[in-house]
Amino acid sequence: RNIFGATVVIELAGAALSFCVFARKLPLGRAIGVSLFHSVAAFNNSGFDIFGGGQSLTAYRSDVALNLITCALIILGGFLVIRELLDKRFRWKRLSMHAKVVLSVSGALIVGGALLVKLTENIPWLGALFNSVSARTAGFSTYPLGNFSNAGLLVMIFLSLAS
Repeated sequence: RNIFGATVVIELAGAALSFCVFARKLPLGRAIGVSLFHSVAAFNNSGFDIFGGGQSLTAYRSDVALNLITCALIILGGFLVIRELLDKRFRWKRLSMHAKVVLSVSGALIVGGALLVKLTENIPWLGALFNSVSARTAGFSTYPLGNFSNAGLLVMIFLSLAS
């Protein structure tokens, strides 16, 4: 029950925040549907291209809010570790070895991945961070991967295999 409740709350919060972004460009009904679907897809790390044509979230590449909301939903999808963090009140010493490893490796991959994407691609830091988070499990994209250099693609492949 707790997992279900937390999932619903996180996904609805993500949908509400995403709606504020999507409502600027889409009609009301479509914005609601896209927001709900996007929130669930991001939290569950499925990364469906809801807009079609392989565009994913490219139209929102410079939207700081949607990029950070999506990253947060992707990261929060690792619910068991998040729950342990809350239960142990963010006290590092009280966390299990599993939680420590997950948090350390995830942090290193997100930060290191963003740095490597930025070094290999001519995209802003926001795009580098988003691609670093998304590449590991989610599959969303704010920049077409077909335009990435071989070095950038190698980084993305590494990040997707490291998860």
